[in-house]
Amino acid sequence: MTKIAIERYLKKYNVEFLVNEGLPEDVPDIKAIYVLPRQRMIFDVFQQLNYNKLQGLTMRNYEVFQPRTFEEFKNIISKIL
Repeated sequence: MTKIAIERYLKKYNVEFLVNEGLPEDVPDIKAIYVLPRQRMIFDVFQQLNYNKLQGLTMRNYEVFQPRTFEEFKNIISKIL
């Protein structure tokens, strides 16, 4: 997936992400993925993946996933797609 494809996908499903601040060089674009609880499909997939890097907040807040590499990010997105 290209960066553009990822951005289009995230916008389509109202998934927000922040621009990198101090991540490893191979993660140039993504700081974190914020999944809105109302986006049930994405929320459920992230819950099922059960990564220790996934921090389950309250249902009123965002779910936060912080990939350590761009490959990790692409793997997560490909599972959602």
